[in-house]
Amino acid sequence: MLLSDPRALAARGEQGGGGKEAVLEIRGKIFGGSGGNFSGTSLVGIRFVDCLFDAFQGVDNDLENVVFDNCRFRAATLNGSHWINVTFQQCEMLGHFCLEGAFGNVRFESCRFSGFPGEEGGDWSEHFGYAAVRTGITSFSHCDIRYLSSGGATGLQLLDCDVQEFRAECHSRGGTLHLENCRAPAGRMDFCDGVSSFTSVSLVNSRIAKLQLGSVRIADFAASHCLLDVELGGVRGWVGEAAVRHTAFAGRGFRCPASSIDSLLFEDCVFASGSSLQLFGKASRFVKPGDQLVLWGRGGSLVLRRTSVAKARLTHLQIGVLIVAESSLSDADLSWSRIGTVRLQDVALNGILDLTETTICRLESSGVSNSAQMVGRLTASVNAPEPDVDVFPNLVRSVPWADASKRMPKKKPGHRD
Repeated sequence: MLLSDPRALAARGEQGGGGKEAVLEIRGKIFGGSGGNFSGTSLVGIRFVDCLFDAFQGVDNDLENVVFDNCRFRAATLNGSHWINVTFQQCEMLGHFCLEGAFGNVRFESCRFSGFPGEEGGDWSEHFGYAAVRTGITSFSHCDIRYLSSGGATGLQLLDCDVQEFRAECHSRGGTLHLENCRAPAGRMDFCDGVSSFTSVSLVNSRIAKLQLGSVRIADFAASHCLLDVELGGVRGWVGEAAVRHTAFAGRGFRCPASSIDSLLFEDCVFASGSSLQLFGKASRFVKPGDQLVLWGRGGSLVLRRTSVAKARLTHLQIGVLIVAESSLSDADLSWSRIGTVRLQDVALNGILDLTETTICRLESSGVSNSAQMVGRLTASVNAPEPDVDVFPNLVRSVPWADASKRMPKKKPGHRD
């Protein structure tokens, strides 16, 4: 009866008045194929235990206070508009599966995800599995994740997870992203959907071989006690306040191409040999009428405190204040940059320091050990142009995800209201 009549299944789940706990347990059943499918059903207060969803097709199913315990999903689809307090625990998801709610919240606890890798030459994530509440809150804890796409516009959280190839299109408009005690030594974790804006992104005690946050707007970015290769910013990206503490960088290091960051702090960090600090703009190679000659990197302040940098690329950068204190800086390229104030305190300069066409308005230094080969001169000039650090002029900062392209256009000459 339960399999042939989904309405009866929903009705039995509502017995006992619902509440937060499941009131009906379904154990050891097979869904999908000859085992049956159900669609267009609202399931309330049901606990599925040791069930198999094999090529299951469950479309437009609203879930509330539903638990899946030790279930298997093989190439299964289960979706609906509203998923409220939905939990998957100790479940296994295999193949090209799709577990998706539109609104609400879902938790995956001690689950194993194994989608398919993308085909060579195609979209790297097109065969991944999918698991998320798209516009709500999605959380993973103690999960083994391989080839998975996810999301969570209000909040996305990964705690104590092992990850290999993960993509999230959050489409956030002020949500949060939190990664803690995660291990992703191979593959990538990609959050570059090109439209998201987060109020906060936080990374704690995690090892991530390739973290991509390009073209994402972030009001507050914080990382501590991590090992990272990370990319932020990009032409469409923006970061408000960023603070990185007690973190080591490997791979490409910390990369922000043609980006805008209000303030960036590195404290007690290490850039290993082969990795680099890259906060830069670039000159346009092929300029058309109306194009910018330079895509500037812009920042209010960059602070390095008790930090060792093996290599730095800070070219075509307009920045208000650059502070380096109790740190070492090697092979630093600051060419074609405009800096308001440079403050050096107890700093060791090594390798090559490239200051070609670099302009500095004010220079303050003490305790500098300079053994670097200089290209250009480390000098200040009161006549140097002040850097343009107004990252988003005429844009309301309290709404960091505001779309600058939608600002009211200026009136044309001769225009009448």
